[in-house]
Amino acid sequence: DGVLFNKDKTLLFLYPQGREGAYAVPETVLSVDDEAFLFKTTITEIYMPDSSRLSLILFLLLFRLFCL
Repeated sequence: DGVLFNKDKTLLFLYPQGREGAYAVPETVLSVDDEAFLFKTTITEIYMPDSSRLSLILFLLLFRLFCL
């Protein structure tokens, strides 16, 4: 589906540009790269598993994306 992960699928590196709609992060993902969703304005919702950790930078980027 174009989403890039590390080999174990515990780190989400990059979400593809132009992909539209909602996205559910797989349960295996423990963390998300700070720039994975940068400038991805076509995302409508992101569902994160309870086990995932977001950095403050990523949280603020997503907050800005969904609140503007």
